[in-house]
Order: sequence, then structure tokens, then C-alpha cells
Amino acid sequence: MKIITICGARNEADILEACMRHYALWSCKIIVVLHRCQDNSVEIIKNLQREGLPIEYRTDEDLLHLQAEVMTELMYKAAEEGADWIMPVDADEFVVGDVPDILAQQSGVSPVRVPWRCYVPMPEDPSSEKNVLRRITYRRVHEHPQWSKVIVPAALLKRTTGRSLCGGNHLLMEPNGSWVQQCDTSLTMAHFPVRSKQQIQRKVYAGWLTYFADARKPHGNTFQWKAIFEEMKNSDAITPEDLQRYALEYSMKVQWNRLPSSYRERGDATWIPWDGDHTPESPVQDPVPCNFDIRYPIREVEPLAVLLETAEAFSIAYGESQLKKYSSAVE
Repeated sequence: MKIITICGARNEADILEACMRHYALWSCKIIVVLHRCQDNSVEIIKNLQREGLPIEYRTDEDLLHLQAEVMTELMYKAAEEGADWIMPVDADEFVVGDVPDILAQQSGVSPVRVPWRCYVPMPEDPSSEKNVLRRITYRRVHEHPQWSKVIVPAALLKRTTGRSLCGGNHLLMEPNGSWVQQCDTSLTMAHFPVRSKQQIQRKVYAGWLTYFADARKPHGNTFQWKAIFEEMKNSDAITPEDLQRYALEYSMKVQWNRLPSSYRERGDATWIPWDGDHTPESPVQDPVPCNFDIRYPIREVEPLAVLLETAEAFSIAYGESQLKKYSSAVE
């Protein structure tokens, strides 16, 4: 059985090596798109390639966060290269379970639903540990709502069908907007969206602005970035307790409720599968299995540099669009 993992990352040097080593355990190839990275992600990937890991990478300098389009293209590329199963992931997501055995038992006519388990940084985590899987070992007890990701059988993919991944790799979509029915297994997705102060600042500074700038995106999508962005506009004094709270509330209704009412009450908000109001519970320890060490240096980029680069890129793009507008008017 041939499994190809496709992955997107932006300034994820702190977790990228762990992600690649994890998926190399069962993937015959990992295809990575590095989106506007300012850290040493490319260097880490090249080191892993020299070591023999089956990684192919490309860079993407598009200003917008075009995740669905990019990952859909990679999905079809993987299918055309002979994959039996395609595993679309972000760099902070780790599929847990006996992946080859479980996928081998599937019929191959339905995508596999992989429910999230969100991991939570604790104030007492060993800060000197470079391997995120060994440093952050606590997760939420329950997920409200239960978000999930998808693993796609290549048998469903012919370009003529027009099927695509939705933003976030949650579903395989039909051209008419409906989604392809999924099946359940024992696989889960360990998700590490919050890992350190600088990491979450980089994620939110660049992620929210480049997502929000795309007018095609439904209002309310990626609200978890918006909620943290609102807090960061008021203060950058993020404590370990704040990091814990961000992760405990990540993508939950309690986080949605922290958003300004002007944002929440817009009539065109996207549908979110709320399952009631829930108070975050104390996390439980459940480490992700990990049999490797982190070998390569991690050179992160300052969050302010990410914010300034993003702001400058938007200013340049806006200026160029205005210049074209004025030039057309003169002509």
C-alpha cells in the first residue's frame, strides 16, 4: 500500500522536523509546501532529504493563504503518482494509530474521518525539550465541537470529477458544495496549535491577516485566529497560563464568544457545528508515541518580523493595484 502525505507549513521550524519524521514512518513520500517562510524551514527539509527521508518540497510566495487550492493540487499530484491513500495535514498535526493496518482494512471507496485531539501546553512543560511531542504531553479531555480531518483514497480522485479539499483539510468536497461521506476508524489526529508565545504570535500575525484578506473566504472561518488576534491587539504580554487557555479554548464556542459582537453577529457567518456551551476541562496526560530525537538546529523568526513583512507585502500589493487603476484611468 502506497501512502503519500501532503503538508503545508509557514514558519513552523519548531515542529517541522518532528512532523516529517512522524509521517516518514509509513509514507512512501511526503510533499511539503513552505508558504512564505522566514525561518530555517528550507534548511531543515534539506537536511532531512540528505538523511534519506522521502521528502519533496516547494515554496509558495503567494500573499494569501490559499490552503484549499494548494492542498487540492497536491492531492491530485499524489494520486497521479500512484498513491493508494493521500494524507493531507498541517505541520502541527500528527495522525495517531496503526495507520497502514487500519487503512489496509478500508474499502477504499470512502474518505476516512480523523478526529482532532487538541494538545495543551502546561506551565510546567520542560522548556529545554526541542521535541514538541515530548514537551507537550497533555490534551483536552473532550472536543466541543468535534473537529476532524480527512484521509483520502486515491480511487475517488479523477480530475474530471472536480472534487477538492476544503480549507483546513476537513472534508473532501463535490463540485456542487456537498461533501463526500466519510467512514470512522480508531485513528485520531493530535493537534498542537499552541506551543509557545512566539509561535502563536507568528501563527496569528501572518495567518489571520493573509486569511482575512481573501474576500472569497466565508465569514467566521478560522475564527480561532481572529479571537487570539483581538487579544494580541491589546497586549503582547502572553503568559504560560494564557498559552494554556488559548489551547483549551481553541476552536470552541467559548473562544467564539470572546470575539467582538460586531464580528459574531454578522448575518453571513459560516455555519459552525456547535454542540452546546462547554467550559474547558482540565487536560489529561496522553503523550503521542515518539521514537526519534530532533537532530537539526531550529532558527525561528521574530514575530514582529513576520508581522512587518506581512504588512509590507500587503502595502506593496495595494500600491501596485492602485497604480494599475490610475494607469487604466489615464489611458
